[in-house]
Amino acid sequence: MDFLKIGSENFSKWVKAVKEADIEGVLHLYSNEATFLPTFSSDLKRGKSGARRYFEHFFSNAPACDIVQDVIQPLTEKVYLQSGFYDFVLKDGSEASINARFTFVWKKEDDGIWRIIHHHSSTLPSSRN
Repeated sequence: MDFLKIGSENFSKWVKAVKEADIEGVLHLYSNEATFLPTFSSDLKRGKSGARRYFEHFFSNAPACDIVQDVIQPLTEKVYLQSGFYDFVLKDGSEASINARFTFVWKKEDDGIWRIIHHHSSTLPSSRN
């Protein structure tokens, strides 16, 4: 199985949905049982309803997202880990650029669709020691 190709395709869908502020497109990529530790929230979000609450607020800032680096690690035939760095530009009037790190765990569900079962994202510390 070509996890590099699968991971690239799945992540491209996520980035496209984020750039377009497509709430339904983003939510389609999350499992009903997903856990989510978002970049700009201190709460643990659960399932699509938790992701919806976060992204509705997040999209109000009209974010742009660019992948800086990512690594894919297959765990089983139906699960892989994808982690790395991405940058957000928030178009909330500040045009602030936020450097963040991420970890996604993707699972191929019974309907054949790869979905995010865990997503962690946080701003980068000031030092990379």
